[in-house]
Amino acid sequence: MIIAIKKLPVSVYLGIYPEEQKASQDVMLNVAITVSDSYKAGSVDDIDLTVNYASVVEVIDEAIKNQSIGLVETLVERVGQMILEKFSLAQAVEVEATKSVFHDRVMRGAVVSVKKGFSRES
Repeated sequence: MIIAIKKLPVSVYLGIYPEEQKASQDVMLNVAITVSDSYKAGSVDDIDLTVNYASVVEVIDEAIKNQSIGLVETLVERVGQMILEKFSLAQAVEVEATKSVFHDRVMRGAVVSVKKGFSRES
């Protein structure tokens, strides 16, 4: 089973240019978590047998709070690794982060999106 959290807004200091680091930016996250044995949770209606998505949001906040991150790729890496570390039922995770680009020298008005998959086997 896959648990998906879509369009989760997070605020993070993100970017390599000084003007990007002056204030936090809104980034949109999509997270898909492949959960082992989650069919049991649905059949017996027990949150302890699956990954609680509210707890996932808390872990994401923990992974990025008070951080200054240069690359969107680093943000994706931190979130994916933290989810695998904190949730033993998570067998695989896919994280996508999207941010607006406001820097005058680069694609003004565009958005940048980075997506990566993580698994316990890799």
